[in-house]
Amino acid sequence: MSKLAARILGIFEWPFRGRQRRLMQDRGSYTRAEFAAFFTARGIPQQIADEVWDALAAVAAVQDFRPKPEDDLVKTFGLADEDLDEDIVLPMLERCGCRIPSADEVSRMKPLQTVGDLVEFIARMRR
Repeated sequence: MSKLAARILGIFEWPFRGRQRRLMQDRGSYTRAEFAAFFTARGIPQQIADEVWDALAAVAAVQDFRPKPEDDLVKTFGLADEDLDEDIVLPMLERCGCRIPSADEVSRMKPLQTVGDLVEFIARMRR
């Protein structure tokens, strides 16, 4: 990536970087295992929790950011519906062996707002 592209990306990530740093102050001991346990206790396969953790950690502006179920996808990660669909959800559905919802189903769904919403959506699409 060129210096200019990296600088532009940094400008767009700036609001999320600050928010993620503040959130991380209270997450020092929070682990991936705790994240997965939250969802497996609700009957969601660990693979789905792990996939969501990996995907969100990869797009976080702060290295080693630890997502929590209540994190807002837009405010914490800057992920709008378009970003979620193409960059996160579709590849995750494929990796988890899930079906892709029809356009009609999608139009009737409420928007995914939190990390927990995302995990539950992926779980509902499981074959």
